[in-house]
Amino acid sequence: MVQTPPFPLLENAPVSTLIREESSCWDADNGIFTVRGCYKAISTQYDPINKKKWSTMWKLNIPRKVKVFAWQACSGCLPTADHLRSRRVDCQYCCSMCQSEEETTSHLFINCSFAKECWDLSGIPVSTSVFPSFEFWVDHHVAMLDKDQCRLLLLICWRIWLARNNKIWNNKITTSRRLVEATKLFLADWNSALEQASSIANTRLPVIRK
Repeated sequence: MVQTPPFPLLENAPVSTLIREESSCWDADNGIFTVRGCYKAISTQYDPINKKKWSTMWKLNIPRKVKVFAWQACSGCLPTADHLRSRRVDCQYCCSMCQSEEETTSHLFINCSFAKECWDLSGIPVSTSVFPSFEFWVDHHVAMLDKDQCRLLLLICWRIWLARNNKIWNNKITTSRRLVEATKLFLADWNSALEQASSIANTRLPVIRK
């Protein structure tokens, strides 16, 4: 019985490149093969995301679910049309937001006419030039933008994904202006909640003496 690999990165990994040509033994973990050691070796060689920049992005003050979404998008794990069709899922070929091109992660968040409208309204200096992948696009902007702009960028990407799903599953259409305004309002409320939490945490409770 074939079991699903415990780590997705191992599924199609060329393990032969992790073994030296002049040796037939495993070169990591003192020659002892472990799944954890294999995953670490593969992720070191094949993870295209700049780890330092991703660490910076993970520390941003945004909801954890948005960070997880960003990681999924950068890792190519979102169920966009191209990924679904590659797995022989019968689904719509075109982008549901613009109906003009194939839906890929890069198209949906960068080159789609709906996404471009969102970026124009966002006030963020976003580049919609051609990038090798969505993760390179994110990496470029994390290096270029300040933290507040990075937070807004990832939140708008997340909202675009929610709008896409809402249109597919509920046939509800969101305008780009409404999406950007709602995202900025959400970020303002989030900042306010963080400030209140910080204020409460720093408040000294009165000492009750008997």
